[in-house]
Amino acid sequence: MPNDLEQFAGGELKEWSLQPDKAVWDAVAERIRKERKRRIIFWWTAAAIFAVVMASTWIFMQGDDATEAAFVKQEPTPANKEVNQSSIKLDDKIGAPSVDRQKTNTQAQNSSTQQINSQTQSTVNLLAGKTRLLPQVSAKQPSISKNDKSILLQHEDENKTILDQNTANAKPAISVHTQDALADDIEIKTDSLSSIESKLVISSLDKHIDSVKATVADTVQQKTSNRKKLQWYFTMQVGISDIQPNKILGLATAQDMQFGGSASPVFGSGNISGIAISPGNLQYKAGYSFSLGAGIFLINKKQWQLSAGLHYRFASMDLITGAKVDTVFQARDNRINTVNSVTAFYRPGTGYTYQHQFHLLQMPVTLYVQPFASKKWRANLSLLPAVLLGAKALHYNEGSNVFYVSNQQYQRFLLNSSLGMQYAIPIKKGKKIWVGPQFELGLRNMHQSVLSRKAFFQSANISFTIQ
Repeated sequence: MPNDLEQFAGGELKEWSLQPDKAVWDAVAERIRKERKRRIIFWWTAAAIFAVVMASTWIFMQGDDATEAAFVKQEPTPANKEVNQSSIKLDDKIGAPSVDRQKTNTQAQNSSTQQINSQTQSTVNLLAGKTRLLPQVSAKQPSISKNDKSILLQHEDENKTILDQNTANAKPAISVHTQDALADDIEIKTDSLSSIESKLVISSLDKHIDSVKATVADTVQQKTSNRKKLQWYFTMQVGISDIQPNKILGLATAQDMQFGGSASPVFGSGNISGIAISPGNLQYKAGYSFSLGAGIFLINKKQWQLSAGLHYRFASMDLITGAKVDTVFQARDNRINTVNSVTAFYRPGTGYTYQHQFHLLQMPVTLYVQPFASKKWRANLSLLPAVLLGAKALHYNEGSNVFYVSNQQYQRFLLNSSLGMQYAIPIKKGKKIWVGPQFELGLRNMHQSVLSRKAFFQSANISFTIQ
């Protein structure tokens, strides 16, 4: 009497499937428990390593900020002096007529003091008007210290000798004429003592002006730093994507779990000849990947930055299958305990190419690091939580050995990771475009542990980011 397989091959049986006994399913359950324990250890270890790296980076960056603040501090550069010193520049070589010395010194000192006081007030008002900080600026008149008075007394004796010589050889005073012919002549009479007093007072005034300007510059810089705006970025990625067995996590295939790694064949309605099909040897071909998005920088330091954004990603890959059969088919998957009613399925083979398509909305959180304070290079590490907007993907049913369209194998909320390196190219208006390779890997995207042997998709892209 022919067995079930022979009857199925002869067309006497419409359906036939291999049903493992209880011992096989016990072995499968034990293997799943081991893999689940291994996965827990892996994820906890990865989380601990990530926490240590982030804590070390945070401590390093905190120390770098303090060092940077100590070295970046610079002396404020004074602006162009508003005092027109040419209007009070005096010539010591000009003589004066014979006059009373005490009267001359008193008049020169009074006129010089009035002139300096008016210039001090006008300069302070001008600085306050330019920076709009009038309530914060106090116009203090410069005072002559004891050292300055000693210098004046020292030069007074020299002035007596100069005045005696000038009395014998008196020179006419210099007259400065205005352009208006009807204006009266303006005579500027001076002597060496008034010149010395003016220079001393002007020197004190310069120091006072520099201190006022420094205070103004610090206040303006503080207000400017408080008004920092969020920095945006726009990014685009183009590359290739593929599905591969997930060797990184070390997860076994379903056949390894069922048959202990042996090459036992799996027969089904699409494999009449009994050809063994291994899920790890499915003929996938790389497709293309595309991403477009924008975001903001939450933290923007000199050597590291942290950003968050919103990206749309499309990924595709090709799978080589056999002929397509348009018929209603009840497919039962014992691994996830589901029964799917499909209107078409694909047999294993090499005659047809099916394109998987995935549409995702990603919300990446990216850490950028610029090693050695480099302004041209930076590395980035991202976690990409995502929502699966839609998928057009085949599911391989190992029990029936057929392919059919099913999205039940994928989670609605996905998690990917990304790693890359970028080089800065300056463009107009102080912006930069960062160009470099970007690698993306799916972490946890399948519902069942036995389906996690595939990492959903992997992609290699060229990234273009305008910042």
